[in-house]
Amino acid sequence: MIVKYTSEFARLTKVLVHTPSDEIDRLTPKNYRDLLFDDIPDKEEMKREHDEFKQILRNNGVEVLDVKSELSKLRKEELLNILEQYNYCNIPFSSLDVPQLVNIVINGLTIEEAKKLGYEPAVNVDDEFCIPPIPNILFTRDPGIIVKDSYIVSNMKFEARKREPSVLRAIVSPEKVITVKQGVIEGGDVMPIVEGVTLFGFGVRSEVKGLTEVLKKLKEYGDLDEAILLRIETPEARPGRAMIHLDSILGIPSDDIMVYYRYVDNLKVYVYKNKEAELQSKNLIEVMRDYLGRDLRPIRVGEGTYFDEEREHWLLASNFLTINNGVVVSFEHNRLTNRLLEENGVKVLTFRGNELIKGGGGPRCMSLPVVKA
Repeated sequence: MIVKYTSEFARLTKVLVHTPSDEIDRLTPKNYRDLLFDDIPDKEEMKREHDEFKQILRNNGVEVLDVKSELSKLRKEELLNILEQYNYCNIPFSSLDVPQLVNIVINGLTIEEAKKLGYEPAVNVDDEFCIPPIPNILFTRDPGIIVKDSYIVSNMKFEARKREPSVLRAIVSPEKVITVKQGVIEGGDVMPIVEGVTLFGFGVRSEVKGLTEVLKKLKEYGDLDEAILLRIETPEARPGRAMIHLDSILGIPSDDIMVYYRYVDNLKVYVYKNKEAELQSKNLIEVMRDYLGRDLRPIRVGEGTYFDEEREHWLLASNFLTINNGVVVSFEHNRLTNRLLEENGVKVLTFRGNELIKGGGGPRCMSLPVVKA
């Protein structure tokens, strides 16, 4: 598959998403936090919301690929390769057909289900998995990263998401691949600004080791000239929930606007050109003006008033998906930030996200742009 991602506000023409399905039924009060959800969503309403999201994309000329459909097109051997590295119960997966394998890749396999395939547990239990589900595959942004025409196979921080990168890599089947082995990096922390310049976040999910590996390879491949690096240090009472990734605290809807959460003003900014990044004396807005122009207009989430900003930041107001310069797709519940965008000339296309938000991600999280140039 050909991939291309030049800037955050470039036109989106092809995207990979995942429609929530039966893996959501695996969430229980006992496990939903371990599986990185904030609550247990209503699966049917969640699907309706996601269908609305996809329809907006299609209505605006975007080719929408779906993870489960794309997995069904893979050869059986490719699906077996995805599963075998996590086949802790030694299930004879080769006896299964493609639809069965696809379901196990996404939904996982319980001890009870594994028994029907020949597994003999010492104790019969109904609440454990041989292979856990991957409900966070909903957030296709994180397991795979595209910068220019390089595809980066993420290395995820939490065990609940470790299987996702191999799934997306098998689907995309890119030509030029960077596989991160040393340290963590996730796609929500990567934001191409203009061709040759990419903004990276690190400190909560992504780590310096993963970042270093990616920067070196992108330089080597000629897909990076400079990088802006933002050290994300969370002030939250519940660390790492609302400031998970870079795209949970800022968004770029056009070539002259940046939407951001107020703590961004206090974060350390580095610029990487060669071997070692240099700490900047300026804040991120001023550094971004060096690349996007002095007319860059910063907009604070929720009009910048304390309660409004905290609430809409928590509901991921800056995590819109920019599908063209000055056109974004956003959750409708972030009404104040959406209105601010519209007042500044941005076209805002909204959809319901009251169940989707329970997974902890927004429209940008739910999309891996395959072609955005």
